[in-house]
Amino acid sequence: MLLVCTATRPEYDACAAGIRDAGLVGSFEVLRVGVGPAHAARSLRARLERGPAPRRILSCGFAGALVKGVPLGAWITAETLSEWKHGALVAMATPVPAASCLPCDVVSADHLVGPDSPLRSAIPRAGTRPVVADMESAALAVEARGIPLSVVRLISDTPEHPLPEFLAPFTAAMTGTNSRGRTALVARGVGSALTDPRGVARLLVEGRNWTKKLREGFAALAPSLASR
Repeated sequence: MLLVCTATRPEYDACAAGIRDAGLVGSFEVLRVGVGPAHAARSLRARLERGPAPRRILSCGFAGALVKGVPLGAWITAETLSEWKHGALVAMATPVPAASCLPCDVVSADHLVGPDSPLRSAIPRAGTRPVVADMESAALAVEARGIPLSVVRLISDTPEHPLPEFLAPFTAAMTGTNSRGRTALVARGVGSALTDPRGVARLLVEGRNWTKKLREGFAALAPSLASR
């Protein structure tokens, strides 16, 4: 059995639906781990303590390209995995690449990597593979207990097509564990969203489209993932 780890409910629902569409329900288990490294680590740790070990862990959902030239809607896999920690890139154990996906260098951060993130200045300028960011894969790798891990994600934003800026405080609220701090971040996000009605409308439309693409794409990838 393969354990599919997703951060959010839409990602969970899309991957679960894709598995059903592919007729492979018995080959996968889907786990919603929450947004950010702290929630992801705690959720996977609890799952491995209470149930049988999967033969592979899949970090799935959406990811953002940090360099130009990566197509929107591309399915990527991690050839290397690093964590952005204390202002430096820390290499993790080598993940297992998935077939039929664009090989990338994946970096996990504890925040949504916006244009002002210091992580951007640490990206190698002459790498052979595109650099992609997520928030959970490195934490999942730490908690995997030696179980092979693959990163298989859909690109939903790029430098040419960035996410709306008001998403950053909402994402920070979801990663946080302090209720007072989370409330303040949500309030800041709401205030920022009210100044960008076009961005809100765009996000609503694109969110539905990306969820559909995630379901369809995972259904197409599921047979090859299950066979390895």
